Amino acid sequence: MVIVALLYYLTPNVRQPRFRWLSPGALLAILTWFAGSALFGLYVANFSNYDAIYGSLAGVVVFLVWLWVTNTALLLGAELDAEIERARELQGGIGAERDVQLPPRDTRASTKQRAQLDRDHAEAEQIRKQHSRSPGAQE
Repeated sequence: MVIVALLYYLTPNVRQPRFRWLSPGALLAILTWFAGSALFGLYVANFSNYDAIYGSLAGVVVFLVWLWVTNTALLLGAELDAEIERARELQGGIGAERDVQLPPRDTRASTKQRAQLDRDHAEAEQIRKQHSRSPGAQE
């Protein structure tokens, strides 16, 4: 529960309204993760034959599939929390029809990426103009 709470608080690049130990999305993620892990364990123990197919790599394949189940449960819970926050914002009169309107926690990376994109566009435009002035260029 602590890991999921910290994950949901720290990973999105938004300033959260407050820290919650248990949110509806975290509860859904934990319950889904337990159910998914139990069902997957039952499947691996009784119905699958990973050893016959993958040999000594069977443990790695089973672990990766279990990580996928875990990731899906965590994403489902995060989506639920995001939709609840979006509904709160809409009810509060904030224009969150497309995106949640929480302020970003840190904009350094996005500012750096935007500057690089602008430089790339300027360089591409310069290349296009340079080649459109050459004698054999097509208009």
